[in-house]
Amino acid sequence: MARLFTSTSVDTTLSATLLSGSTTCTVASASALLGTIQSTQITPGNTFTIAINPDTQSEEICVITGVTSNTLTITRAQAGTTAQDHQSGSTVRHVLTSMELTEFEQSKGSVVNSFMLMGG
Repeated sequence: MARLFTSTSVDTTLSATLLSGSTTCTVASASALLGTIQSTQITPGNTFTIAINPDTQSEEICVITGVTSNTLTITRAQAGTTAQDHQSGSTVRHVLTSMELTEFEQSKGSVVNSFMLMGG
């Protein structure tokens, strides 16, 4: 599994209301949100993270597992947030969260431990 990151992402907005039980959402511009990531890179196991309504009390962190045109396949309520309804026009931002940093630290530790176990 690979987390994909880009520093050239631009915020976009929801094109339609997103209900709390939905597993897909439509945005105004997936290409702006992806930045230098190509939609073909979002394959099983490759993901990236978004915030819907970032920096507000209704912020929700989601993991994107697929992109088709401007439709995103999402895993809701990540990093301690709650799935909730979001109105059309809500801001969508590609983000780096503590969730990815924790995963990085855990994988770094397992690589170091594997190296040590192998007699390194």
